[in-house]
Amino acid sequence: MSHPPQQHLACRNFIEYDTSEWPLVRCRVKPVEPDTATFDAHLHCFSELLNRGQRFLVMFDLRDAKLISLAAMKKQADFMESHKPQILSNLVASSLITDNALVHGALGVLFKIKKPSKPNRTFRTPEEAQPWMADEWRKAHEATANTVLLVAPKKFFFE
Repeated sequence: MSHPPQQHLACRNFIEYDTSEWPLVRCRVKPVEPDTATFDAHLHCFSELLNRGQRFLVMFDLRDAKLISLAAMKKQADFMESHKPQILSNLVASSLITDNALVHGALGVLFKIKKPSKPNRTFRTPEEAQPWMADEWRKAHEATANTVLLVAPKKFFFE
């Protein structure tokens, strides 16, 4: 288990970070459009996770999410570019959970602006995403000699 990012309280009305199943991080996005300070706090939280020096997976649950502004999408794309070295080193894979066609379309726009650097897939439910994420974790584990950083809880893989 790992502690949540320090800024998680500043963005909790927009997104909740759950690190209780580390190395799986679950992020549940709430049905609000964040103001600039709240969105910046979210990016700070994700930056903190990336800078821990530990490999992890992230699942963004967007089922309740509202569309973010184009300015926020651009800021997210810029963040992905400026944090590319940390993403390449520490993020194993990400999944996006949504059953909303508009949110799915907005993700398409974001990923046209900035293609993900690591494996990324969209699913309708967390249960659908979990086997794929476990498989991505296993692939990363097999590809590295440093297995100490890639020990995952049995719960994540086998439940």
